[in-house]
Amino acid sequence: MVELAIRFYKNGDSAMERVIYADECWIADPEVFKVNREEAHSDHAFYEEKVTEYGLDMPLRQSLNGTWKFSYADVPDKRVKDFYEENFDISGFSDIKVPGHIELAGYDTCQYINVMYPWEGHENLRPPFVPAKHNPVGSYVTYFDVDEALLGKKTYISFQGVEKAFYVWINGTFVGYSEDSFTPSEWDITPFIREKGNKLAVEVYKHSSASWLEDQDFFRFSGIFRDVFIYAVPDTHVRDIFVKAGLKDDYSIGTLDCELKIEGNIAGTVGYELVDKTGKSVLMRMGLAIKESMHFKAEVPEVLTWSAEVPNLYLLNISVYNEDGELVEYIPQRIGFRTFEMKNGVMCINGKRIVFKGVNRHEFSCVNGRALKKEELLEDIRIIKSLNINAVRTSHYPNQSCWYELCDEFGVYLIDETNLETHGTWAVNTGNEAPYITPGSELMWKENVLDRAKSMLERDKNHPSVLIWSCGNEAHAGEDILAMSRFFHERNPERLVHYEGCVHDRRYSDITDMESRMYAKPDEIREYLEGRPQKPYISCEYMHAMGNSCGGMEKYTKLEYDYEQYQGGFIWDFADQAILTRDGKLIDEDVIGRYGNVRTYEKLPNITLGSLEFKVGGDFKERPCDYYFSGDGIVFADRKLSPKAQEVKYLYQNIKLHLTKQGVLIVNENLFESTDDYMFEVRLLKDGKAVWAGTFARDVAAGEEEFVPVSFPSMEDDGEYVMECRAVLMGYRPWANVGHVAAWGQSEPAVVKKSKSAKEEQEGRQSVEEGSDKAQPDNEVKYFDDVVMGATCIGVTAGHTHAIFSRQEGGLISFRVKGLETIEKVPTLEFFRAATDNDKGNAFPVTSAVWQGVSQMQRCDGVKVVYELRDGRELDGTVTPDEFILDRTDALYGTGFKGAEFAKSIAAVKIICHYTFYTNPVSDGEVTYRMLPDGSVECTGRFNGKEGLPQMAVFGVNITMDKMFDRMEFYGRGPEENYNDRCAGAKLGIYKARVADNVTPYLDPQECGNRHDVRYVKVVDEFGHGLRIDALEKPFAMTVLPCSQQELQSAYKINDLPDTRYTFVRILGAARGVGGDDSWGAPVYPEYCVSAEKEQRVAFTIRGL
Repeated sequence: MVELAIRFYKNGDSAMERVIYADECWIADPEVFKVNREEAHSDHAFYEEKVTEYGLDMPLRQSLNGTWKFSYADVPDKRVKDFYEENFDISGFSDIKVPGHIELAGYDTCQYINVMYPWEGHENLRPPFVPAKHNPVGSYVTYFDVDEALLGKKTYISFQGVEKAFYVWINGTFVGYSEDSFTPSEWDITPFIREKGNKLAVEVYKHSSASWLEDQDFFRFSGIFRDVFIYAVPDTHVRDIFVKAGLKDDYSIGTLDCELKIEGNIAGTVGYELVDKTGKSVLMRMGLAIKESMHFKAEVPEVLTWSAEVPNLYLLNISVYNEDGELVEYIPQRIGFRTFEMKNGVMCINGKRIVFKGVNRHEFSCVNGRALKKEELLEDIRIIKSLNINAVRTSHYPNQSCWYELCDEFGVYLIDETNLETHGTWAVNTGNEAPYITPGSELMWKENVLDRAKSMLERDKNHPSVLIWSCGNEAHAGEDILAMSRFFHERNPERLVHYEGCVHDRRYSDITDMESRMYAKPDEIREYLEGRPQKPYISCEYMHAMGNSCGGMEKYTKLEYDYEQYQGGFIWDFADQAILTRDGKLIDEDVIGRYGNVRTYEKLPNITLGSLEFKVGGDFKERPCDYYFSGDGIVFADRKLSPKAQEVKYLYQNIKLHLTKQGVLIVNENLFESTDDYMFEVRLLKDGKAVWAGTFARDVAAGEEEFVPVSFPSMEDDGEYVMECRAVLMGYRPWANVGHVAAWGQSEPAVVKKSKSAKEEQEGRQSVEEGSDKAQPDNEVKYFDDVVMGATCIGVTAGHTHAIFSRQEGGLISFRVKGLETIEKVPTLEFFRAATDNDKGNAFPVTSAVWQGVSQMQRCDGVKVVYELRDGRELDGTVTPDEFILDRTDALYGTGFKGAEFAKSIAAVKIICHYTFYTNPVSDGEVTYRMLPDGSVECTGRFNGKEGLPQMAVFGVNITMDKMFDRMEFYGRGPEENYNDRCAGAKLGIYKARVADNVTPYLDPQECGNRHDVRYVKVVDEFGHGLRIDALEKPFAMTVLPCSQQELQSAYKINDLPDTRYTFVRILGAARGVGGDDSWGAPVYPEYCVSAEKEQRVAFTIRGL
């Protein structure tokens, strides 16, 4: 450790011992991580007079946010070294916004990395050494006058977050040095400031020895990215508060245990009052003699407890009086009474088993990076609550204080995680050296990581939302992290401690109070829980939501019913990390501020299609990088919900609704909240449309269930019936308005089909009534108007529909309805999809590559024509049947067909198109068209399975239409895209969408837009003309996109997709699930795969509209 120069400063009545010179060597010394810095303390607000509202601005706090002067250097030797001196000329400095990131201000380069360190491939470093070739330095300067309210008082400066290491000077005097990017750094600046014209200088280094401890999966930013302010304190000041608001006995009595640390004039008295949410005083005590350390306890009978479901908060108002009885300080501290404990190997909140329905969350904005504003935090927490998420892991660092306030108020459980990750020191093995585990058991890191733990705990300890302290993420294990755990347990035994990394070294299993794993598969979790373990289980990360993912999530949520010690998990991740650019340049936040928030950026002036783009790793020409690996959120970077959120919301809902013909079974899985604030809306759907609706209210207590009889109408008419119920919020919540749908349930579809006579079956055809687009039964016997047998093509006319089947092309080449052509190419068999991120991770595009070629380059090698006659006979029409020929001696042979005359005897025209696929082994399939006199075409695709063939992505038929058919309606699972392994949250109903909106804007273009369990789909133009496709044998899956799968596969970004020329309709008899256990090798579960070793088929009917 470097030697420090010390000086004593007079500070009021006491002396300050301070280091007086900055030393550049500290940057590379892991044992120097703070110099002159104040001890961490609680984040409470304080005032000099009583305030009537919580959260008001503090008059004793003065913000220094704004536009600062700035100089940038890419290495320390090039920095402006004396810029902090009072008379230094900074006229050559540029402007920069604080808070904000240096990279987003246009300096240095944005770089996204997961595991690697940023200098990989540039410098060969090992801990704790610091890169020399590229270590940017930002020199910041701002000037300020001290607000009148602060004058004459002891004053501190606070930096809430600076990456990675920084030095501070005021008026030319060195103040201090600090590391740990995500917790506050504060200094007493009383001796150094004056009333007017103060110069604050800050020198920020992107890399220091601390960089080895901050290897999180995120963009590697630097700079002053959180608030900077100065604040003054009264003569007598409560420096730290530690409130332990617990419960006792039957969890109805609150226990208040409060510790105060007081500085300044230790004279006078302290009083406190506890006020409930109505403003009623429930506890008061005054006249406690002031001491430097104070401790008081009390009990609160019939206390209103805090939980994520019912986040009851009290105000603990602490008043400090001087010797004359005058109020000198007033502190309104919000607290929540709750107990979080381990009972018989199960984690319990207020005595009840908890299941974390959680998500990991990086602090990230697509415009501001990690410099989030309160409005952005509010949007995040509202989304989280609306998706039935009850817990957040602050991955992988303490968030800004405002987030904890919101979680207290809105009700979110937190795992508060220390700013520690060293993934790249141990997870990558070069083969010629052992992993250099950091911090491991190295003494040089021990105090550093302990300081990070202490800084987090001391700031956040009064927030009821914090249930668990986490020692960090992916930092392996060792004595240093064990010391962190011991600190957490000793300082705050009322909370539990979490750490996953000890799975890599079971000698250190005592670090964590729970078994925590990442991306363990359901069977692996079952194996652990079947062993009757001492510790409960959580997945601190699961369901890696990269791109089109989250398939198979239901396999995890079912575990909570099978094992008491399974206590949930945290999806990775909440939001995509991507940076919004305009014409390739970073967007000025002020421009967005003038025209709306981030989610209305489309309204920016002069925006042209394609000019906006979300950039990820590699897009800034930075190397190394991890490209799209940051695109793993259940919401997109701009906070629009991704289709994955639909599944998460359903599987996380606490109110389960099970329907039968007799009524609704309400199962309230909440721990504390009844259903008295919900209205239950019930509907009966027939063929996707509501034919009856009703409502009822029912107060089902938490943890209870009740069957509510409902008099549904009779279901006698032909059709498919579904009973549905929704739980609708009737009271306002901070995160939702009245009418918010918190939960829903549907019955299994029930099909009613009355028996028909043989004659009715033969003559009763599905037709489209004039002026109607719905297929309805029609008992009128239909006839073909004409059948034209050409040498190459067969033309069939039925009413307003004219179809042409080509022997040469092998299938349907024209389908005109009232003269409007609806298809552009011959339908083809489809086996391929654009690879998802999970597909790429498990090498599916490689193992199934043959099917991409088969889908693109297939050719019909045989056509058979069959005429089904009304008398039951079948005529082989592969060559012209005699029955068609009027007179073989006719000189004009082409006019010698009966055509329209003979058409009336035809019941159906069937064209069978055979395909040979040059796979290994060779395989084959066919498409059969069966046109009926009502103008419809029954289409059946079949693949004849062959042993030894690799799995397919899909099997079905692809229909290409003109781009003018840009609208769709379907009856199936929706509204958002869904797949066979991600459809629990997809409701059966009728939905409409624009075709362009089916392209889900994943950062890496991939398979998207699928709808599962579809009965029909209509693809139409603006006038409602087009095609209706109905399932024949069973519901199908389908996609309707303005681009082909090959175009999706080839595009690097959504903006790379070509201009729309066609609408591509895929009707699929089988479609592979998307998977979701992880994105780097986990396969899709077998039951969701498409086998090429067995027959695959799809059957549907095409009609013109």
